[in-house]
Amino acid sequence: MAHQNLPPLPDDDWPKFAPGWVWLVGAGPGDPGLITLHALNALRQADHVVYDALVDSRILQWVKPGAEIEYAGKRGGKPSPKQRDISLRLVELARAGKRVLRLKGGDPFVFGRGGEEALTLINAGIPIRIVPGISAGIGGAARPAPPRARSGPPPAAPRRPRDPATARTATPSPRRRRRGRTLS
Repeated sequence: MAHQNLPPLPDDDWPKFAPGWVWLVGAGPGDPGLITLHALNALRQADHVVYDALVDSRILQWVKPGAEIEYAGKRGGKPSPKQRDISLRLVELARAGKRVLRLKGGDPFVFGRGGEEALTLINAGIPIRIVPGISAGIGGAARPAPPRARSGPPPAAPRRPRDPATARTATPSPRRRRRGRTLS
């Protein structure tokens, strides 16, 4: 697949993806514009990309030409690989001398299984690099809508007009009057 008219990465000291390594990379919350430059750098160097169900397919267009792309996603109610099998596949590919990119939606460690994959790789003696991604919880702030959080005091709750026919009165029930409680 082609790099689809992407500009070159700025001259910088980008990490080199060595053969036999596995990079656990977050692909962001779905919008390809929210992928990090480090993730793009990884896509441009990887020999083998193992991606999950939450990765936007447009991001896979940025994989270097000749790289292998393998689906290892999970979706509820559909046949999917077991986590142990995915982790062992990463080990197998790294031992074959591939530059293995495990591409996960959002951030690999926020609601992902990146921790399990990292432990399996470390226990197998495979070197890893972690490239965080923007999680959906943070990326949601990029959508055109009012912010979820703001500084300052909370705004006053909007008051709904009451329908006089169904509005509760402030007159306490006889039971509450006996106990000395009122609604006011």
